[in-house]
Amino acid sequence: MTSMDSRAARMRLAPGDILWLKRSALVVLALGIAVGLAFLMGWIDARVPGTAAAPSNAIEGFRSAHFGADEAEVLSAIAGDFGKRGADVRVLDNAKEKTRVLAVRVNDLFPGSGEAEIGYVLGYQSKRLIQVNVLWGTPVTPAATAADMGRISMLLQSYFASLALPVRERPRKLSNGGLVAFEGADAKGRSVQLLFRAAEIKAKADAGKADAPAKKLVMLRLAYVADPKSPDIFKLRPGTF
Repeated sequence: MTSMDSRAARMRLAPGDILWLKRSALVVLALGIAVGLAFLMGWIDARVPGTAAAPSNAIEGFRSAHFGADEAEVLSAIAGDFGKRGADVRVLDNAKEKTRVLAVRVNDLFPGSGEAEIGYVLGYQSKRLIQVNVLWGTPVTPAATAADMGRISMLLQSYFASLALPVRERPRKLSNGGLVAFEGADAKGRSVQLLFRAAEIKAKADAGKADAPAKKLVMLRLAYVADPKSPDIFKLRPGTF
């Protein structure tokens, strides 16, 4: 007998009342998870009472960092959202795409999700926010497991499936063994993608030394992209040479 059953027995509730109590508890739990994930996605602003939330089918960016923000505005959003500033924020330059990434590590974006790294990508020409990546897994926490990533992925898939996104793609496998667990876009073409990948990475062997054991890679990446069809990155245009 569960604790709820025993309490109901002492209160002499009818079987129908017991069933109603159990269903109510499940509804409260589901609402709690949904609200918690809404805070994660940034569609509900907990810091300013009375602020209107963005529509649930609009992909604006991540929390206070909205697409189109410049570097100073993104840094201000990071400080406001997570209290991270100065040396807490790493600045990385992508030599291939000629973009700049502001990277920060945070704990428990939602309860039990562990450590994650958030990368805010500033465009090549605009120098403004064009993409936000949220990464969990062994690149951030070496001890992370596929089970950990699966648990986080299922919660996020459930959350995104509940949104009224006008474009929804079917899950698909990639040639590198990855799985796109969710992919969708809003009316303006801004996209969200949830990618899971598990693999063994073999280290390069040094001359005269035994092969190093393969390292396990387990990762989950959540990406918000302002313009997935024509991203603001450096590319050699046709006819350049």
